Amino acid sequence: MKNERNKIAKAVVWGLIGSFLCGTVAGCAKTQTPDDSGKTKKLSAQYQKETQAADGEVSEEFCAAYADFSFNLLREGRKSRNEAVKNTFVSPLSVMTALEMAGFGADGETEKQIDAVLYEGLSGEEGRKNLVAFADGLTNEEDASFIEANSIWLRTGKEAVKPKEDFLEKNGVDFGADIFSAPFDEETVEDINDWVNEKTEGNIKEILNQIPEEAQMYLINASSFDAKWQEIYRETDITEDEVFTCVDGSEKTVAMMNSEENRYLYGEKENGFRKPYAEGYSFVALLPEEGITIDDYVNQLDGETFLKLLKEEEDAKVITHLPEFKADTALELSDVLSSLGMPLAFDKEKAEFPGIFEDSAEKVWINRVLHKTHIEVDAQGTKAGAVTAVEIAALSAAPGQEQPKEVYLNRPFVYAIVDDDTNLPIFIGVAEDIGK
Repeated sequence: MKNERNKIAKAVVWGLIGSFLCGTVAGCAKTQTPDDSGKTKKLSAQYQKETQAADGEVSEEFCAAYADFSFNLLREGRKSRNEAVKNTFVSPLSVMTALEMAGFGADGETEKQIDAVLYEGLSGEEGRKNLVAFADGLTNEEDASFIEANSIWLRTGKEAVKPKEDFLEKNGVDFGADIFSAPFDEETVEDINDWVNEKTEGNIKEILNQIPEEAQMYLINASSFDAKWQEIYRETDITEDEVFTCVDGSEKTVAMMNSEENRYLYGEKENGFRKPYAEGYSFVALLPEEGITIDDYVNQLDGETFLKLLKEEEDAKVITHLPEFKADTALELSDVLSSLGMPLAFDKEKAEFPGIFEDSAEKVWINRVLHKTHIEVDAQGTKAGAVTAVEIAALSAAPGQEQPKEVYLNRPFVYAIVDDDTNLPIFIGVAEDIGK
């Protein structure tokens, strides 16, 4: 899908929050983008004419690769966070989609590294088809909705570098990306943040506070999840002022939601449960055994173990205690993705992204990847949102007879929102400092 690329040296600065292409202007060929009016213009119609839903089921190989990437992202993202981030919550689907949008412009070893990180054991072509099919097949009903949107924002004016039409068309067709041209001024920041706020249904208010001079394009993925529990918690099911012991040993009070479930998860180092939403999705909680720290547990947890736990779940009565909580995470993922095996994309001397810009005679590399998430879990259900932005720059962008099991989530635990058909996590996180 990435043939007929010219061999002009280019560099991609990649930032994750939706997807964002940016380029420094020094030494770049300056050509006008489709609009140069000084206002944001929507250009989507000319690039989305052939957009259609993907057909087919996702393969077991894709499920294994996706699950592995999910836990690699959670583990390395948790390590990279700053001290202000108390809990880690990520959306592997959002990150993969944003990277794929930029990946349409990659070539050579850079493309191979990206594909290997996202789809280990699969070709990039096969991985991409499965990713689109997986996203298109997710439940989106009134009481259990998942909505995903993509957009590309192009700089206009004399400092703009012209993008390739083929790059825009591929993203318009495969990912339904809306295309906007804008002057990349303060008003554009507001427009991008308004788009993010709308597409995440208010879960993420903004992704940018300013646009750097070198920015040429933003590739943005935004998603929103809103689902009610299959059986909501009644007032009598909730106990106030329960104690949650945080990862640093401090204690905070939480409202604990208590229920009896019938899908019990048990492994060598954890136990947990699966609680269904109204349709299509489940909340999964995994509590490490006493004596195993959350650090040690997360560092050894992988996609294969997670899928095995869900596949071998027991049909057993389990008394569960789930705290109400909220969590926000903001990460910059360039170092994380480099450590996972795609450093070339962030190396301005070696990155190969010839498929993004038409006339830039300079290099193009990924500068940063921004990822922002939000989740709220309460008696009614769960709301969550995610944004991933890629910034690209160009330099001169039966056991019922047994005694009931019990899972008491009063200390750090791993949780996920999974698709029931595949058991793949749409969102995954670690609750380690919650309460008041």
